[in-house]
Amino acid sequence: MRAKFKKWLMFWLIKLIVKSLKATWRVHFHYNDENAQRLVRDCAESVVVSTWHENTITILPNLFRFPNASPLVSDSKDGENLVRLTHMFFKDIRFVRGSSSKGGERALIAGVKRLRREVMMLFVTPDGPRGPRHSVQAGVASLAALSKRPVVCLHCSADRYWRLKSWDKHLIPKFFANVHFTVGESVLPPSTEETKAQGHDEFIERINDAMLRNMAVSEGYCNKSSKSERS
Repeated sequence: MRAKFKKWLMFWLIKLIVKSLKATWRVHFHYNDENAQRLVRDCAESVVVSTWHENTITILPNLFRFPNASPLVSDSKDGENLVRLTHMFFKDIRFVRGSSSKGGERALIAGVKRLRREVMMLFVTPDGPRGPRHSVQAGVASLAALSKRPVVCLHCSADRYWRLKSWDKHLIPKFFANVHFTVGESVLPPSTEETKAQGHDEFIERINDAMLRNMAVSEGYCNKSSKSERS
């Protein structure tokens, strides 16, 4: 009973801290690709939203900004904790459970079915749950290829932040930070013929390159924010 109370108290403290931080953030959205804007802002069709694991805490209290958002969460204890914490913010968020990297067949099948059946945004952290950091694993490419849905890159950056001493160097924007949500290019899955010719690895590489480019663009917006505030 005492352990359960401590866990409940910890979740409420985290929720209080995150909500307090979020209340002061100045959020900016940037769309660097017309098709990605149509897919994310207008929710025109189902899409796989790919974001680095370090962005989780920043995105979590802002899920309401993304219509029909549904995160893919691992079956680990960390994943279960994330589900519980998210439901403290938004009760109606639906999750797809399982790993997008190793042993994630169940999550892969469930994700593909929902992407085909519903208009939704399936959020995936392709370098999670254990890394390596900023390295796309096969799961996100498999989701997109099997569902025939595009991958849209999303990155969060802030001009003032803390970094946790975790494998992903998790980003926590500070109070009154300018937080930039940057939606980058959409990466279309290859056709069956192209997959046979080029192999799955080429698609993974294209997603990884697109995410790194979008991250650099997002951090550029932060540099502009810092300079404008100093001038």
